[in-house]
Amino acid sequence: MIEKVLALDESDDITAIRSRIEFALPKITPQVVQGANGAERAKLLIVVPSQNKALNSLVNMKLLARQFSYRAVELAIVTSHPTIRDYAKEAGLKTFSSLKNAKRAGWVTNENAVTPPSETMPPPLKTQAQPAGDLPRRRVKKKRFEVVESDEKRHPSLWVAQWIGRVALVLVLAVALVMGALLLFPQATVTVTPIAQPVETELIVKADPEVDGVNFQELTFPARIGQVELAGSDEIETVKTELAPTGQATGRVVFINRTEDSFFLPYSTTVSTSAGEPVEFRTLQ
Repeated sequence: MIEKVLALDESDDITAIRSRIEFALPKITPQVVQGANGAERAKLLIVVPSQNKALNSLVNMKLLARQFSYRAVELAIVTSHPTIRDYAKEAGLKTFSSLKNAKRAGWVTNENAVTPPSETMPPPLKTQAQPAGDLPRRRVKKKRFEVVESDEKRHPSLWVAQWIGRVALVLVLAVALVMGALLLFPQATVTVTPIAQPVETELIVKADPEVDGVNFQELTFPARIGQVELAGSDEIETVKTELAPTGQATGRVVFINRTEDSFFLPYSTTVSTSAGEPVEFRTLQ
């Protein structure tokens, strides 16, 4: 079985990581794996430092997993960083918290040594140097500089028209921006209906004929004195009757008020008998 344990550097980005893997890992294809070990897949274990920022990204982790999805290579990640392990699991890769756990799980054997980052650095590309005699000669053209008068000095009216156009464009954009802001602002109509509650109070006012106007502090208002003459009569049945000789007779009359209203009987109130010939009497008290 082809097994590789590759250690990365803290400063490696995704491009450097892919270059290291391509340099350290031979060109493994399904045909090579079947010819060497039957139908088994090659295994690549990458030791990622916890300070590495390239694989602390789900996008880079998926790019790395996709690179080996079409090849006969089974990729796993060894790191103590929990976020990198979560991203590797989401990308479909196996993860281990340490190299011991990977060996304990039987993913790699103890015979596989960790390849340090210094041994997986790709060599710089060599370019074939061209002989000095074969270099083509280039003719350097002399540059000519000409002083050109600006349009602003030659055509002042054109400059004024351009300036007015710019100002008009700025004003149109400002008005459009304000109108757009007004349209985007939320609007609502709120109708408030007051609740009618009756308020009761008791005021004692005084009608005073001596005042000329309404006094709200003393609660008085003007009034006038009016006199009304009242005349009334009523008949009350007597309790008993007595015969008396002709002449002035005296007696005692008891008035009983059987109504709910109060009456004042003045002096010289006239009363009369109801049976026989009516006899009138006048009260003395």
